[in-house]
Amino acid sequence: MAEDTEATADPSMEEILASIRKIISDDNPPADAPKEPEAALTPSPEEVLELTQMIQEDGSVKDVNAPQEEAAPPPPPPPPPPPPPPPPPPPSAPPPPVAASETLVSEPVASTAASTLSSLANTIEVERLASAPSGATFMGNGHRTLEDMVIELMRPLLKDWLDKNLAGIVERLVQKEIDRISKKA
Repeated sequence: MAEDTEATADPSMEEILASIRKIISDDNPPADAPKEPEAALTPSPEEVLELTQMIQEDGSVKDVNAPQEEAAPPPPPPPPPPPPPPPPPPPSAPPPPVAASETLVSEPVASTAASTLSSLANTIEVERLASAPSGATFMGNGHRTLEDMVIELMRPLLKDWLDKNLAGIVERLVQKEIDRISKKA
């Protein structure tokens, strides 16, 4: 008996499928069914907007093929090109030569030292460029990166902050660790 009440309360699979078929057939009438007159579905010729007509901002319809009443103004001339950037400043003049009697080393020793130091500077630059991140942005004359400039500017600020706060931070952390250890004992 309990099964009979359950069967009457829940529809069977066949009933569900029949219901779905009925809904689908109501939505899609069969091909042989008489169709509604198409005249009612097509708009009247007055409602059709032809491709030769354009709707104005005020809602009126204008014929595009009709001759225009006023000529369109000529397009404005293109803006003048921006002025070229100013030329880079000329390199500073070399320092005046020092008299031979005023130098501490002889000319051959000075040129050897200068070439050795130049070689060292080039080697350091090549290594720095090789170790620079792939997205490094070089500033100015190409020897300093933006990161180098930020580090240079932040270093004194960081030093001042650490001078003011580091002792207190260390004391607080040491005290916290001592308290933690003493609670375990």
